[in-house]
Amino acid sequence: MWEKIFNGIRWLFTLQNTVEEHDHELRELREGFKRNSAAIEELRNDFNRLADNERHEREKICLRLENALLNFERRLPPVPPKRGKR
Repeated sequence: MWEKIFNGIRWLFTLQNTVEEHDHELRELREGFKRNSAAIEELRNDFNRLADNERHEREKICLRLENALLNFERRLPPVPPKRGKR
């Protein structure tokens, strides 16, 4: 009988230690999850910022090309008017 009580108490202490270890591991996992979530959020923000920058760069290139074409057209000699239709 004393042996069963002793084994039960030992089992309870072992269970308590196991639960404490699991609690500690869960806290570590939650902290790691928070760090990873923050890193992912930062990467998402970086990606969005880069996408915006690339879009602005494309717009600037299109405007420069349009400007260059307009400047080129301005340098062309004017088209002479047609004198008569035949």
